[in-house]
Amino acid sequence: MNSGLSKRKVAWNVLAGALGFVVGMGLARVTKAEDADLPSAEAVIERHIEATGGAEAHASIDTRHAVGTFAIEAMGITAKVETWNRAPHDERFTIDVPNMGVDMRGVSGGVAWEDPLQGGPRILEGDEALGAIRRARLRSWLTMADYFESMECVGVEDVEGEECYRIDVVATNGDEESLWFSVDSGLETKSLMTIESQMGPVEVELLVSDYRDVGGVKVNFHIVQRVMGAEQTLVFETVEHNVEIPEGTFDLPESVAALADG
Repeated sequence: MNSGLSKRKVAWNVLAGALGFVVGMGLARVTKAEDADLPSAEAVIERHIEATGGAEAHASIDTRHAVGTFAIEAMGITAKVETWNRAPHDERFTIDVPNMGVDMRGVSGGVAWEDPLQGGPRILEGDEALGAIRRARLRSWLTMADYFESMECVGVEDVEGEECYRIDVVATNGDEESLWFSVDSGLETKSLMTIESQMGPVEVELLVSDYRDVGGVKVNFHIVQRVMGAEQTLVFETVEHNVEIPEGTFDLPESVAALADG
């Protein structure tokens, strides 16, 4: 496999896993916990929930449909992205790449799966499956305690010129992630995680911005993803909440169902 296709394969796998979403990024200034009177991690997350519409508004979301454009400028790749979600964690995510085909993956009734452009269909297992299910949660901010065993606000860091609280979290299976929230607005600005893939652990940085109100809940419409030295962007054109889900949307694709039946 040539290096270009290898990087593309990782790009599809990582983007799909990260939505729900670091390669040499310098931070200009860090204030450690012992140097500042920091809020608790729970207080920072609660403020984000309030800044994006409040717990009641988040809890009212049962389904989500989003359409956007995914691009890797350095490779000249532009693709259509579509995602369907249903609480608590059903998901179907597709990337339609011109002249290459359609990459599909998702979570169906607690089964995490993928049918990628390369590599063939798979049912995910172990930590890879747990991570996919965790990231597919529709009401993710309201269910943090169910999936993470510890959360700590460790300091204030500069993210793209904005002061942000950094929260380090540890998932129930031991996965570690970091989240950054604007000191000023309370909104999430960045996340850093390691995603398990067929090619091994891949470190992913996501910068999120352009929050817009969608039915009473603010959603970020712009994501910059940095992985393996490459920068990718995902820009949503439309996001809808509490839409009717077409019948069969969350069924396992035939290629994946054949594996489950086998």
